Amino acid sequence: MLWYIQKNHDIDLLFIDIEMPGYNGLEVIKHLRKSKCHCQIVVISSYKEYVFQSLDYEISHYLVKPFDDYKIESVTNLAIEKFMLSRKAIEIYDGPEHIVLLVKNIIFIESNLFNLTFYTTRGPFYTKGRIRNYQKLLQPYHFLRTHKSYLVNMSFILGYKHHIFKLSGGYEIEISHTNRAAIIEHYNAFLRQHLVR
Repeated sequence: MLWYIQKNHDIDLLFIDIEMPGYNGLEVIKHLRKSKCHCQIVVISSYKEYVFQSLDYEISHYLVKPFDDYKIESVTNLAIEKFMLSRKAIEIYDGPEHIVLLVKNIIFIESNLFNLTFYTTRGPFYTKGRIRNYQKLLQPYHFLRTHKSYLVNMSFILGYKHHIFKLSGGYEIEISHTNRAAIIEHYNAFLRQHLVR
C-alpha cells in the first residue's frame, strides 16, 4: 500500500482492519499519515480498545464487528461527505488582499458589526461582511449559529456547559440564552450522526 502511494497514486477512501496477517493496521495508518496521505480512513476491528489510538490519526470512523450493510452504507456516505468537505474552500478579502480558506480549517467566525474574524487552524483572518451570509453559505458543512456574533464549525466543539461551547484551541463561545434549546438539539443531532457506536 505504501509503495502504491509512493508511486504518486491517490487514495480517497480506505477501509482497514486493525489486525491483519503479518500487519498491524494502526502501523499502516501511521505510515500513511507520515507519507502525507490525507485520505478518509475507516478502521474496522473486533475490539473497541483501539478507538482512542486510531483517533490520533484523524480517522473518519471506527467500525466494531459485527456490522450490517446499513452501517457500512452510512459510514461510507459520511466518509465521502468528509472527503468532499476537505476540498471545499471560500475566498475572503482583507482590504486588497485575497485569501482562500479551506472550510474544514475554519474553527469559528466572530462578528463585530460588519467586521468579521475567521478563526482558523492557520490563525485569524479578517474581512468585512455580514455573518448571516456566511451562515447560509456554510450551514451545509456543519456550521452552527450559536449566537448573533458567532458561527461555529461543530467539528471543533469539544463539549458545552451551561451557555458556553468549548472548542479546540481553548476557545469558549457563547450560546444564545433565547435559542439555547434549539442550538443544543442541533448540535446533539450532529453528534448522533458522527459518534462512534
